[in-house]
Amino acid sequence: MKNKMAIVSCCFICLLVFPFLTGISGEKERRLLIDNYHASAKSGKFPGLFLELENEGFSIELLEGLIDPTTLSKENCDALVLFAPREQYSDGELAAIRAFVEEGGGLIVFSDGGGRMRELGITRPINQVSTMFGIQFNEDQVDDPEDHLRAQDSNPVIRVFARHAVTEGVETAAFLWGCSLTLTPPAIPLAFGNSTSYADGKKGRDVVVLAVSEYGRGRVVAAGDYDFLLVIDEVDYLFFGDDWRLTLNMFEWAAQPYTPEPDTSEADALTSQGYDLFSQGEYSDAKDTFERALKMYADMGVRTMTSEIQSMITQCDKGIEAGLSYIQGEERFEERDYGTALEQFKNSRTLFEEIRDARGSQEAQAMVDACMKGIDAATALEEGMGYVGLQDYENAKNSFEKALAVYRELGDEEKVRECEEWIATCEQSLQEAEEPHEETEEPEVDGLCMGTAILAWLMIIGILAGMRKE
Repeated sequence: MKNKMAIVSCCFICLLVFPFLTGISGEKERRLLIDNYHASAKSGKFPGLFLELENEGFSIELLEGLIDPTTLSKENCDALVLFAPREQYSDGELAAIRAFVEEGGGLIVFSDGGGRMRELGITRPINQVSTMFGIQFNEDQVDDPEDHLRAQDSNPVIRVFARHAVTEGVETAAFLWGCSLTLTPPAIPLAFGNSTSYADGKKGRDVVVLAVSEYGRGRVVAAGDYDFLLVIDEVDYLFFGDDWRLTLNMFEWAAQPYTPEPDTSEADALTSQGYDLFSQGEYSDAKDTFERALKMYADMGVRTMTSEIQSMITQCDKGIEAGLSYIQGEERFEERDYGTALEQFKNSRTLFEEIRDARGSQEAQAMVDACMKGIDAATALEEGMGYVGLQDYENAKNSFEKALAVYRELGDEEKVRECEEWIATCEQSLQEAEEPHEETEEPEVDGLCMGTAILAWLMIIGILAGMRKE
């Protein structure tokens, strides 16, 4: 019974400890295939490097024969590593390497200095491979008379790096008896000579010593030196400065396990539909469609469309606001609140112009013009009423006629009738003023007209005055 318990306990402990013993802690193992067949620097030079890589979760397999598509495939390895190859590659091997990288595999290539490249015949084989990806190793040597190791110009300390995942956390790196690189697209440089570095007539940043290239779905890293990878008795170059950090970054970046491209066809269709709706001025529906597409891309981990779709959602928001402002302007216009309506339509026009909606902008501008006319008509109508109060019927009529013309253009029938009534009133008043004045008969007083009565009174007064004198 005790023996059985002991066996069970050992198995349980092994299950717990095994992930740590493998060095991958549950992560997918990254598999390196070392081309030992073509190499001038054989695998026996790098036991320290291989040990450190295995501790980081890499598995290492040596290839002692020719490269073929079966051996070099994503099913068997994540990255192919070349250490200064000196044996020629056949056309079939080159095609296999190209296909491997194009389908998502990694390629890491290390060279040597120009003298050894010529001596060992490295130049042609290494460039057979690297030039497929825009990288050429030059038959030269990078020197630095001021910033170097072990009092040797040929061992410069590199301190100039471009920002990239491969150079993250790297400030200094040894470069020992190495060559420079010449690049063409799609390759990009990552490490350069210092201001005092030179190689075959090139100086400073013109001296490129490290580069990467992305080809198809795969990644390529190229360095003009392999000595910085060595762990030897005299000095552990691998642990000088940030050499180990740079080395690990190179292998991790190139050997990332390939993840199949997600199927974005549905999200792409939604994006296209969103653009169609946007072009039709259906901004609310377009926004909903873009947001659905954005979520689908995010769920698939696709970030390339994020900025574009978020920009379109912002455009949709402006279109929605422009439409709402236009509707509010129409409401105020119907209430003849032309001043408020004018501001709403101006805001609508500005927003439509920002999203390049020509039709919306033109319609908003037409309503801006209508509001200006409405304001002019209201002003003319008010002026006409003011003239009526002053009994200046001629100017009043002119103002009412001006207002009438605008209200007819605006189709405001109620205001048209009001203006017509005011014009009729003015015309009647003007007509009455032009007619000749007729004297009216004085009312009779006891059968006599007023004039007769007055004459009679005058006669009476005259008689009384004459009587007094007598």
